[in-house]
Amino acid sequence: MLDKKTARNVRQMFFEEFAECHCEWLRKLVAKYKERGEYPIFPTQVMEYYQNPSDKVLAVLSTLCMCWDNDKILEQIASMRKLIGRNPTQWWRDREFVTISVGREQNKTIDGYISGHYWKIAKVYDILYDLCRDGHELKNPHDVLGSASAFNSFCDKVGQVCMVSDIEYKRDVISLVTRTSDGMGRNLWPTRPDKVKCPQSNEIKNYLYIWFPYWRTRMWTWEEAVSLFRLENNYDFFYAFYAHQELGMTNPTACREYLQLYRLRWDKNMTYPRYDWVGDRGRMPKIEFNDLND
Repeated sequence: MLDKKTARNVRQMFFEEFAECHCEWLRKLVAKYKERGEYPIFPTQVMEYYQNPSDKVLAVLSTLCMCWDNDKILEQIASMRKLIGRNPTQWWRDREFVTISVGREQNKTIDGYISGHYWKIAKVYDILYDLCRDGHELKNPHDVLGSASAFNSFCDKVGQVCMVSDIEYKRDVISLVTRTSDGMGRNLWPTRPDKVKCPQSNEIKNYLYIWFPYWRTRMWTWEEAVSLFRLENNYDFFYAFYAHQELGMTNPTACREYLQLYRLRWDKNMTYPRYDWVGDRGRMPKIEFNDLND
């Protein structure tokens, strides 16, 4: 019987050879998806209503108190903007968030999310205020949260105090948006691409398992497993998921047939030459997207 390290190496080598053409196809899928530049609605889009980098940072932190997986994201964004106003930085510096943390106000919720309580929103900004306070000086949140370690620590505390169960996913998506310049990235805190993690939700983890069934053996960390797909950046797997999801709505038959072929060949535990993947024999879906505005 193979020891764990040897078994891991053997399985990894098999996947890398078996999925070579699939990974190549994924790179093209992500490239075309980013080139088009249209993405699903994320709460982080609240940043787009502000021009000042500091206001953008203050605004995006409010998304930690939103629900990211319901169909009322735009309602939540509109409601949150009413709370933090046109100048979130001044609103925060003047500690106006305190007014929504007392009396009857504290139990009110933003539109579109029954658990988006005002007291939680106020607490996010109170934690930030304490973090930025240095004697009589109040530092700029844009500077204080600029490092990944500082931002991660801040999110950890918010998750504990405000009982945000999916804080890691929210944290990583916010980091992707604020630290990268491609795709949805806004480059607020420029970071080397290899330092940006690929966000992981249950849906994205299931997506990885579909194409890399060995994932369930837990022999690889999340980042290690994602890296096996050999995309330009690890976080591109996040885009691959949404691109593939949209392609499946544009061309469901081709996507379904390709997945069936992939899994059928995987179950045979055999590698196949390139001509058996690419072209008519391989039936890889043609990468064409519908216009989201249609």
